[in-house]
Amino acid sequence: MRYAQGIVVVFSLGNHPSLVKAQDIRRNIRAVRTDEVPIVLVGNKSDLLERCADTQIWDYNTSARTGNGVATAFAEFTRQIIISEACAKKPSGKCWKTRFFGCCC
Repeated sequence: MRYAQGIVVVFSLGNHPSLVKAQDIRRNIRAVRTDEVPIVLVGNKSDLLERCADTQIWDYNTSARTGNGVATAFAEFTRQIIISEACAKKPSGKCWKTRFFGCCC
């Protein structure tokens, strides 16, 4: 975790205690890491639920069984890492990756 460029925390959508634990993990990571490492909270097992309440709490719904949402979650996670890396290493001028990815700068 200390040298990670990004962190994915996965929990079960059908198990509320796992969401609470995932939120605790995210909070603990933020307390340890002083930089702005991308942390993505992913709710898994979306294929087992009709409707997921409070989806604003986490970033993505996925299903490992069906593959639904997995590619999107990892593509966005990768994009966040690229932006984070570009912003951390940018010179005093504008971040060159802003044009392609958007930027936090």
